[in-house]
Amino acid sequence: MAGLAASLVNLLTPDVVIVASPSLFVFRCRDREECLRPVLWLSGESRKLRVLGVGEAPLLTEPYRRIDLFNGGWDKELTRDHEELIEAFCRYGIYKILRRTLARPKIIVRGINSFPGPEIVVVRATLSRALLAAGAYELLLDDEP
Repeated sequence: MAGLAASLVNLLTPDVVIVASPSLFVFRCRDREECLRPVLWLSGESRKLRVLGVGEAPLLTEPYRRIDLFNGGWDKELTRDHEELIEAFCRYGIYKILRRTLARPKIIVRGINSFPGPEIVVVRATLSRALLAAGAYELLLDDEP
């Protein structure tokens, strides 16, 4: 019965459209829109990292690291997987636009071609895995802007 209820919630959940670029992700659902810079603000060391903020700089009261997910701001010393951090970013964006956690929406990603040259293949694969792990029940990568 729980599986049936979850399937019904997924069917009734509106689609989420994400317009992606290296410097800005726009999450859209119905009449709502959230613009987020693909930046994470992290605190802690090694395996005890925690996310302090997403996008613009929050008011931080403790030591932090700024991680720019797609513009070369990747800190090679981090032990967390880059894909795991992209998943956290995507999960936050989906939650923010839907305003609920149980829903698993169909996600349509546009603008992948805005990423530079040979990185497109890597970005497509990484973003696909991260979005599915972040809660999408179906994913469509659309090359249209």
